[in-house]
Amino acid sequence: MSFRTRLVIAFTVLASGFTIGATLYFFQVAERLVYEQMSLRLKDIGRLGQYMLTAEDRDAIQRLDLMAAEASGTIDQDRLSAIEEGDTDQPLSSDDITALQSRPDFQRLVQVMRAIKRATRDQVVLPQVLPQTYLDMEDLPQVRFVYILTAIPESPDRTILRFIVDGDYEEIDLDQDGQIGEDEQATQLGLLYNVTGQDRLRAAFDGNVYANEEFATDTWGTWFSSYIPIYNADGTEVIAVMGVDLDAHGPYNSLEAVKRVAIGICVVTVLLCILAAWLLARWLTGPIAELTRGADRVRQRDFSVQIDVRSKDEIGHLAQAFNVMVAEIGSYSEGLEAMVAQRTNELSTALDDVKSLKNQQDADYFLTTLLTNPLFRNFSKSRAVHTEFLIEQKKRFQFKKFEAHLGGDLCVSGNLRFPSGRWTMFVNGDAMGKSMQGAGGALIMGAVVNSIMHRSAADDRILTMSPEEWLRETYRELNDVFRTFDGSMFVSCVLGIVEDATGRLLYFNSEHPSPVLYRNGTAVLLDEGSHLPKLGMPFPTDFEMQSYQLEPGDVLLVGSDGKDDLVLSVSDEGRVINEDPEVFLKLVERGKGDLKAIHEEALKTGDLTDDLSMIRVEYAGAAAQKSGPDRVDIDAVTELIRAHDFGSALALLEERPAESLGFAAIYYRGLCLARLGRDREAAETLQHAQSFDREHAAVYRLLAKVYRNLGNENEAREYESRAAELDRSVKN
Repeated sequence: MSFRTRLVIAFTVLASGFTIGATLYFFQVAERLVYEQMSLRLKDIGRLGQYMLTAEDRDAIQRLDLMAAEASGTIDQDRLSAIEEGDTDQPLSSDDITALQSRPDFQRLVQVMRAIKRATRDQVVLPQVLPQTYLDMEDLPQVRFVYILTAIPESPDRTILRFIVDGDYEEIDLDQDGQIGEDEQATQLGLLYNVTGQDRLRAAFDGNVYANEEFATDTWGTWFSSYIPIYNADGTEVIAVMGVDLDAHGPYNSLEAVKRVAIGICVVTVLLCILAAWLLARWLTGPIAELTRGADRVRQRDFSVQIDVRSKDEIGHLAQAFNVMVAEIGSYSEGLEAMVAQRTNELSTALDDVKSLKNQQDADYFLTTLLTNPLFRNFSKSRAVHTEFLIEQKKRFQFKKFEAHLGGDLCVSGNLRFPSGRWTMFVNGDAMGKSMQGAGGALIMGAVVNSIMHRSAADDRILTMSPEEWLRETYRELNDVFRTFDGSMFVSCVLGIVEDATGRLLYFNSEHPSPVLYRNGTAVLLDEGSHLPKLGMPFPTDFEMQSYQLEPGDVLLVGSDGKDDLVLSVSDEGRVINEDPEVFLKLVERGKGDLKAIHEEALKTGDLTDDLSMIRVEYAGAAAQKSGPDRVDIDAVTELIRAHDFGSALALLEERPAESLGFAAIYYRGLCLARLGRDREAAETLQHAQSFDREHAAVYRLLAKVYRNLGNENEAREYESRAAELDRSVKN
């Protein structure tokens, strides 16, 4: 749409909108004044009309109402319900109607109604018996109908009223057009009328004078009406309501003519506004159009163009500036080729510098990968606990002929020996930052973890501390290392150990995604909302350790946030990234706990946005360990204990020398002795078990029971207290 067209539209809308709004406002004010004046006039006519009713006339109204009620009898409610709003029904017979309308008192009331109506003519009406027909077709009364209505007892809410008298009670062709129109039909005494929607008419029975605020439509046409209450001769009770109707098409209704004039003014205004806007736009946009044509010629490389605009306003200054600019562009274009060659040479030199810097950066990346790759290894040799890694760093680069990856994710595993037996260690971490920063954090994390494992597991040494103490010291050492960076490097991780013989799991979570347990085809989160801060946070933190009992066949999956942050879709508003941890649980279930299958399902679901690393820990059970002369079939012992065959379980345990048994076998031996009632032997065996590992609350609870059976209540309470303390420490 051109600027000229927009200018025409804007000016037209503004000017015509103002004019039309003002015209509509004045029309509405005039319309309301006309309604108010008609309302006051009709109220005055009605008040004067009811004043013409003498005491005898008022008694006649009551008498005719009573006679009509007696003639119609009790009116059935079904008959009243059948009368729709604005419709009528006649319950009287034609004989009753003729008899009642022939009475002198009825005819007297008819004359009063006609007198009120005739009094609204332009000419004065002399006293006479007034017929229903018009006295002069050139001088019609302004009021069309005058009538009296009464309430009926069958309609206490006054929705159905009864006509007592109407000045036009006969069916006569008043306008002499040869047809009986709706307003020329007979309105006979006793006729029932449904006035449900005429609230002002019904309210007049409460003693107040009302008039419509606008025209209303009923069976006889469209009217402007007033309603005046009629009291009895004593003035103590409203016995009826007089209605005065002004025809909507009468001389008082000049509003339609005024409306047509207003519409005509609006139409003419719009046309004049369009013409004025077009002339104004042509005058304003002429120089702009000339500038536009000149710009098109410049775009076609015609630099000889000059704009001739002689005005001294802003457009004239713009034209002069345009002419100067075109002349300068023409001058510049002559030496453009040399300038382009010079700029191309400069860009080529800059590109060579960028390539050199890129090669140096890739060399740094490659060196970093050479340092990190040996650290991120699956060193575990356990047959009972299988570990498997998947690492896919986001940053990919090529150095010479080598293609490599760089990122901040890491996985490490290994094996430890405690007095209670062999354990398998695993860790999955994610260093803060992208590319080089993240890789630096992962390098430090990997180096420290490998150093700790070398100290702890060198030469198959047996650690003198408990698994819980080792885990606590490992967290402290890692956290202290990263706190030395003063908040510039953080690492999230899950580091845990699994007892090979029993499947007991101990781990801590430093603000890392929660581990997932896959058991019997179902995946669940282990520690939702129970995390330590990231390693390196510069504030003191109370150590919190988690524990869980794995069963044979269980698979534990620990991964970085790259497994969750998948791009589900891309729209004009941006990428939609997954924020629901339940999505990964479904991927694990569809992949049946297999790392490769889970990775494939993740790529089907969405695109990766970050480094991805996962470590899979599967507990195969103690039976999977390599058997030997000092080994006991723990699974067989466990099954016998579950079957309450404690004698057979004890016999199986005693096939090996006591000094060759591990913690689990010694504990089960003490349990069997206690169940068989050999409490003193059980106490000695359990004391041996707790010397291996002092962090098992179950050992202390069983010792408390044995000593209570032996009558040593003090020892029993002491061991119960130790068990409770261990339960609280694990919970915290």
